[in-house]
Amino acid sequence: MSLIATRGPDVIGYVAIVWESDYAGFRSRGIPLVHQITVAGPFRQRRVATLLMEAAEQLAHDRGIVTLGITVGLFDEYGPAQRLYGRRGYIPDGRGACRGQEPLRKGMQVTIDDDLIIWLTKDLGPGRSRVEPFEDGQQREAGLITARRPAAMNAIGIEAVSLALSADPIVMAASRGYVPGGRGAPASGNPRR
Repeated sequence: MSLIATRGPDVIGYVAIVWESDYAGFRSRGIPLVHQITVAGPFRQRRVATLLMEAAEQLAHDRGIVTLGITVGLFDEYGPAQRLYGRRGYIPDGRGACRGQEPLRKGMQVTIDDDLIIWLTKDLGPGRSRVEPFEDGQQREAGLITARRPAAMNAIGIEAVSLALSADPIVMAASRGYVPGGRGAPASGNPRR
């Protein structure tokens, strides 16, 4: 399932949640995985990822999930994500650095790449902020449920965070003609029609 941030007709970011993770350490404890979060370049450092994470956490909390998981890469390109997840309360699951799902052992030699990760979890206990629905309630158009958090989102020009009812975030974004920040995305950020 994915959540999509829009500004006007443009999709500017999305986050995907896998309700049953392939990672046995999460699956055995019923911990869903925030699988991917992407924000288009011009909208980075403008709280879009924070709003998407907040909406994903609220959705999981509303489904009765008490712990949510995520992974993050270990090299410098992942620095902004590492800081975001730390500020949001995600902590290492205790297995240390991994290559995919396999923990690294003392003395191992590895190539620093996107597969070198750490698994993180967050307790979704009480006291969570809520994403408010539009005044007219939830809209169900073209496979989306849309919610708005007026103060935070309007301050940066985001009109909605939408829940895509598609299980595949790439398919959902591609159905609009592009993937935020991905290849084939127009430089202006406007979708191809």
